[in-house]
Amino acid sequence: STAQRGGTSASESVNPAQEKQLVALEGKDPTCATFVIKKEDHTLGNVLRYLIQKNERVEMCGYSIHHPSDEKVHLRIQTLPSKNSELGLDCRTALKDSLEMLEGICDHMSEVFDKSSVESKVENI
Repeated sequence: STAQRGGTSASESVNPAQEKQLVALEGKDPTCATFVIKKEDHTLGNVLRYLIQKNERVEMCGYSIHHPSDEKVHLRIQTLPSKNSELGLDCRTALKDSLEMLEGICDHMSEVFDKSSVESKVENI
């Protein structure tokens, strides 16, 4: 049977949209963690590494892809520890902040592209 083989039948199949795309492998404390981002590659990994590393409260950020055929980015974040909780930054917040920054960059680029496309069409008339 399918259940004995460890698979799922068609009626039990998981909707790909419901599958977790981000898995957090927590570290010893909130200042260090590894995040596994599924179905992504160097394009997102390198941009996130760059944006996260720009934060002055981040001590280290790096990413790896264990094998070229593996569609998983392993993103390691380590933030500076702080005795003052207001100054401290946990890894989840660093990742969330960088994703929001990336979203803003993409929105801006899209707006500039749309505006230049409209201007280009007007000039060609």
